[in-house]
Amino acid sequence: GITGALLLFMIATGLGMLRKGKTRSMPRRFHKLAAALAAVPLALTALTGILYRFSEAFFEAPKEFGDALMVIHQGSWLGPALKPFYVIFLAAGFFVLAGTGVRMAFRARQRKEASGAA
Repeated sequence: GITGALLLFMIATGLGMLRKGKTRSMPRRFHKLAAALAAVPLALTALTGILYRFSEAFFEAPKEFGDALMVIHQGSWLGPALKPFYVIFLAAGFFVLAGTGVRMAFRARQRKEASGAA
């Protein structure tokens, strides 16, 4: 629920930033590339997870609906051979984006403090 909503918020704000001007730093370029590759699969996973929880808790949706959402959510639609790679891709995408995002935020804060202290 909340985790998926937070992930969707991060994706939405990140996609908004993708449209901004050129990036010069390598970490930002890497983050931008990773975001472009991982945004749709991460959003799909978050949306289906949220829909599954809400349909189960509030709407008493049929079991078939929940099963269909879980097939999408877990990547089972790719088949047993590709599903593990999809799961690894999602995890790697999340951790790369979180790590580079935190790093960029920390650097921006350091620059702001340095310019304010000077």
